[in-house]
Amino acid sequence: MWIIGDGGSPFRAPDNTLSSFQLAVSEWSDGVLVCVRKTSDAAFALSREGSVDVSGEKRTLGSISESEWTTLALTDSRTGQVYRPTPFSTLLFWLSETPVRAFFEPLGSLAESREDCDALIKIVESAKPKRSPSYILPPRFAAPSLPSESLWTFYPSRTELPLPDGRKNVQAIGFASDLSKETVSGFSRVMLRDRAGFSERTGLRFPGLWGIVTHSPYFARKRYSPTPPGPRT
Repeated sequence: MWIIGDGGSPFRAPDNTLSSFQLAVSEWSDGVLVCVRKTSDAAFALSREGSVDVSGEKRTLGSISESEWTTLALTDSRTGQVYRPTPFSTLLFWLSETPVRAFFEPLGSLAESREDCDALIKIVESAKPKRSPSYILPPRFAAPSLPSESLWTFYPSRTELPLPDGRKNVQAIGFASDLSKETVSGFSRVMLRDRAGFSERTGLRFPGLWGIVTHSPYFARKRYSPTPPGPRT
């Protein structure tokens, strides 16, 4: 079973930063889930949240340029650490040198535009990551010309799951509370994601279950797949 660090290891380091991704690798993660949003100048920013507190003022990512974004001093809500956001180019360089698989998830206005998602895929692929990256695209987007194993669909609720006859060859990511042996029938691969971080649910194993997306990769590894990851592609 694959263990994917959601934002890296955000209980130990600021979410979606290089230090958090590096910690996830040290905690035996097979991969990391990277949240990406669009800045005011149409560049890419590593952020789960659509807005941040800048000197006591709430500002959206869409109102911040790439050059300003990477110079901000932000406070992480989980760890309380003050940090500067990791530039997108820095992450791509790290992925070109590090054998870890990244799962890129576009959010906000980025996820609403197929053209912008294509641009994200193009810049990631051009960086030549050491391990083939994956992309988590909205259900309404047709698959781009990439290997099927690189494409995943995130279903944020049970009501958005497709009908059983529409699931052929679909790789799905969903919340542990919505995906079960019954609801995932027909998907080729499934990863479970938990709203609160590491899932304490039992009975998670069923045919097609491929991995766990977690905020606590170390504890997920110990519980579900104690063997350290090997050289996977």
